[in-house]
Amino acid sequence: MVKRKSNIVVGSSGLIKSINKKNVLNTIKRSEMISRAEISREVKLTMPTVMRISEELIQDGLVCEVGKGVSTGGRKPNLLSIVPNGRYFLGTVIQKNIQSIVANMSGDILSSYRRDIDYSGGEDKILAQLEQCMEEAVRMSGLTENDISYSGIGTPGMGFKYTEQASDDVFSYWATKRMDFFKEKGHFKWPTVVENVAKLGALGELEYGIGKSLDDYLYIFADYGIGMGRVKGGKLDVGNSGVAGELGHMSIDFNGRDCYCGNRGCLESYCSINALLKEYRREKMMNGSAEGAGYGLQTIEDAAGQGDPVAEEVLKRVGSWLGIGLANVVNIYNPGAIILGGELERRFPLYVQSTSETMMKNIFMDKSRNIKVLAGTIEKPMEALGAVALAIEAYFEKYCSDKTK
Repeated sequence: MVKRKSNIVVGSSGLIKSINKKNVLNTIKRSEMISRAEISREVKLTMPTVMRISEELIQDGLVCEVGKGVSTGGRKPNLLSIVPNGRYFLGTVIQKNIQSIVANMSGDILSSYRRDIDYSGGEDKILAQLEQCMEEAVRMSGLTENDISYSGIGTPGMGFKYTEQASDDVFSYWATKRMDFFKEKGHFKWPTVVENVAKLGALGELEYGIGKSLDDYLYIFADYGIGMGRVKGGKLDVGNSGVAGELGHMSIDFNGRDCYCGNRGCLESYCSINALLKEYRREKMMNGSAEGAGYGLQTIEDAAGQGDPVAEEVLKRVGSWLGIGLANVVNIYNPGAIILGGELERRFPLYVQSTSETMMKNIFMDKSRNIKVLAGTIEKPMEALGAVALAIEAYFEKYCSDKTK
């Protein structure tokens, strides 16, 4: 047990050494290049302690010296940096399909593989599909299975209080499971840590995207589901029980649409991809189209690009519903910024515009209107990279603990 009094950590000698090593390692990882003196000042450790720890990290191939820094009067200091290819990690995200990536400690992606999920065969078959996707990503990277140090998995919402059968098997299936499902049923070849996909999007932006320059933001995942991850003080905030951020199941209409979670009027029922598709199909059929049921996302994207008024109106309407939900969370959290991510953000600028405008109109306090609304990083799979970042964090924890036993 670690006890904290002010900023002083009290515990066993081994525990203190483990915490110190992890602080030094994380400080080097966050910096492109940093001197031992700078590390000493940042983590508030003596120079001899920093020098001892850094030498151990160099010997274990995690850290290396990369050149000289600027002199402040004496000799130029040696600069330390993470060895990008010192370790490799696997990140897997479960959404409508499964995507696995292999990346190094700098977040450089070596390979990516995506496959559909077949839910017809039960738990063992689903886990086998997950493992197949992970193994194929490793094979494509040119690495061996033994080269992977740790694995991270991002899932849809899990462990709901109760769930009604939904037309979308992705959510109805996973909502009935709990995080321990992977420990109980999974037999992956690598040590694996699991987290909600929206939180991993927030973590991915923090480690490898525009979140690196921010200290306090909400990451909004607008996809087949609607989720949220909160970063506060430069760290991912998961709440007291690890389940903070269920934005999609905040009700905006108690008498509204049924949701697969068992409640009514959930935000996800109004502004997710499934909601957008339903709204568009209904509008097209009301306008006399006999093909309404066959329309998909690409159809809406093409129609919006051509200025189709039905597509534009539906995107504005669905985006405005998300904006109402975001105004509520801004009124509660007063974050410094909102980062919008997910498939809807990537494909539909009008949806994003409507979301932002409606949110601003419904924010209660004038001071809160200074919030930045930012588009998420679109050139990288941020949720999968968040799974990699989670795996790296878990590996560092284990490495530092094992080395000080």
